[in-house]
Amino acid sequence: MLKEARDHLQQAVDLIEKVFPDDEYVKAYIIDHLKIRTGNDHGFLSGDLNIDSLIDRILDGEEE
Repeated sequence: MLKEARDHLQQAVDLIEKVFPDDEYVKAYIIDHLKIRTGNDHGFLSGDLNIDSLIDRILDGEEE
């Protein structure tokens, strides 16, 4: 389910970028934040928890 949620968030990011291609405000306050929450490959220096981290915790047996 988490992988599906990650995919939906990525689709949302793609759609927002398509609708607001040159809007730096939207990029800074919506798109960048969603990218950080979506996965580890966002390219930002951030230790924030994201869906990929949750998937890793489950795979490593740390979900409790």
